Amino acid sequence: PTNFNVKERIVKLSGEAYFNVYTNPEKPFIVQLGKMIVSVSGTKFNVLSYPNESRIETTLVEGKMQIEIDGQEVIHLKAGQQVVYFTQTGKVVLRNVNAETYTSWKENKLRLIDTPFEEALIKIARKYNVTFEIRNSDILDLNYTATFIDESIEEVMHMLQTISPIRYQIINRTSTNDEKYLKPKIIIRKK
Repeated sequence: PTNFNVKERIVKLSGEAYFNVYTNPEKPFIVQLGKMIVSVSGTKFNVLSYPNESRIETTLVEGKMQIEIDGQEVIHLKAGQQVVYFTQTGKVVLRNVNAETYTSWKENKLRLIDTPFEEALIKIARKYNVTFEIRNSDILDLNYTATFIDESIEEVMHMLQTISPIRYQIINRTSTNDEKYLKPKIIIRKK
């Protein structure tokens, strides 16, 4: 808004964003994420909050941060820490992380470090604009460590198939009768 930074600095976010906030202790920078509110005075941090996902992640790269969640005690973060809020259960997890893993998307990299397969598929789907259909749920117990930079979705899936007990099939769907284009679907099965 035109009055942004005059009286307050408040942002509402849906999606993922990296913030590099100028220090102003008199006007904290606030990011509203539904039941979660992130407040900083000057810092660098990443926020992931997609409406169709059941988690909100806030990762502090530099500085200090305060997080308020309805019904919870205020959480104070230090650099290299992350809060994950599971919106459906209300569970909150505070953990030490390598912040670069969660900000690498700015350089068009996809980093996975001991990432559960289900979470990895969400990140891959977002980066490559595809959907996944899992035929065997027990493969979701797999964890992956990898960095993808310029690889195509075909190359990514081939690498995953090479190192794990999965098979995949990519179905390139075209358009519907109303001329809306459909995302390619990748079916994943156990080998």
